[in-house]
Amino acid sequence: TSDDVTSDDVTSDDVTSDDVTSDDVTSDDVTSDDVTSDDVTSDDPVVKENYAKDKNYTVSGSFLSGKADDGVILTDGIIPESEIAGSIVSFSGTGAANTIIVDLAKVYKDINQIVVGGVVIENNRKYGSIVIEISADGENYTVVEGWYESEEEYAGTTYNYIYDLASDVAAQYIKITIVSTDYVLTVGDIQVYGSGNVVDDESSDDVTSDDVTSDDVTSDDVTSDDVTSDDVTSDDVTSDDVTSDDVTSDDETSDDETSDDETTEDTPVDPGKPGDSGIVMFVVLAVIALAALVVCKKARRA
Repeated sequence: TSDDVTSDDVTSDDVTSDDVTSDDVTSDDVTSDDVTSDDVTSDDPVVKENYAKDKNYTVSGSFLSGKADDGVILTDGIIPESEIAGSIVSFSGTGAANTIIVDLAKVYKDINQIVVGGVVIENNRKYGSIVIEISADGENYTVVEGWYESEEEYAGTTYNYIYDLASDVAAQYIKITIVSTDYVLTVGDIQVYGSGNVVDDESSDDVTSDDVTSDDVTSDDVTSDDVTSDDVTSDDVTSDDVTSDDVTSDDETSDDETSDDETTEDTPVDPGKPGDSGIVMFVVLAVIALAALVVCKKARRA
């Protein structure tokens, strides 16, 4: 019976891969500790993000009655299965050049695929030739070269036209011009794909004083060369900045007092009050101490 067998009786040599089937293992048997970075390879699907979803766009062209653009349909991320009013945009005019410009709101640097979805192909509904252009500022456009077009049957008479770019491109504005080969060109959605983790680099203009705190700077970051007398003004010094510990006898030199400060012709000083020279000396020492303290405080704040 099972009571006769203990874990000591069974070793790894007693069990082979043939003894274990997928039915023997459940999700409860696997924890995050069981999976390492070695278990994930480049063969795993790459995450894609539709940068165009819910973004602003503009269109130019003529429309069928009741199937005009509403400023939302072409970037709502939904590809319709048929030509239903309110879910597609139907351009009219054989040989007409119909243009759609999508503003992605920021520059993405890893755009690698563009999809024109929900195109109806039947009767006088056809597709046509396409030109894809990109821009960072919405004014200067560059034609994208070297893409591969594939047609995907989506539902019934509805198709998606997928454009895989030869290499990643950087852009904020995607301009798509389609010249229809028949009277009606129906488009359901425009999608722009990338890996979702590469955007325009931040510049120094993006950093303000609010982004830097005193915790970001240590005394090691500031040297005496970083602070000059121009950095200290009278507004930087208050009575709170000076204590009796800030003034020592080392702060006094023979240059602080000359024979011109006091002569025998000076008015006699009341023995019960400090003399003028003493006041001057105290003020000089206080100013020196204040300046030294402010320089140190500025260094710490920097």
